[in-house]
Amino acid sequence: MNALLIKPHFREYHFIDLDRQKIASLEEIAGSRQDVHIYHGDCNNVLLRKQDEVSPVQIKRMNRFWGDESWRQDAYLPSKQIKLFGDADLQKVSNEKVAEAFRKRLIKVAGFKNVPQPIAMRNTQNAVVYYLFFASHKPVAADIVKDIFKKYKNRRG
Repeated sequence: MNALLIKPHFREYHFIDLDRQKIASLEEIAGSRQDVHIYHGDCNNVLLRKQDEVSPVQIKRMNRFWGDESWRQDAYLPSKQIKLFGDADLQKVSNEKVAEAFRKRLIKVAGFKNVPQPIAMRNTQNAVVYYLFFASHKPVAADIVKDIFKKYKNRRG
């Protein structure tokens, strides 16, 4: 409910839960909103980790967010297991590595001169829900944000 009340609003909301009662509550809260997507299941299965199993909808969403398809080379690396016919499976890297790749993209592609390390935003179970980024052309703004991020870095949701 809190996420849906944040202003400015996000373009889309994606909620995942194992508990059917929580899913039902989320569906009731969301009503007929077209920007809310609710998934029942384990997030490790819903957020597929093999590149060839990612749905076209999720690929399109990631392309919009990243700006192009270059995210694939940052988000997936060959696994240590080699397939029978020589091609390695591609496996998703850690979320921290994807966040760092996006931070570098903000610097190199978007042209921001000051992009401190993002802060991981966590829920009450201490799981990372998303990363909060800050990008600026002004060093003083980045210094202020670094201090704020440092203060909240180890707090739980």
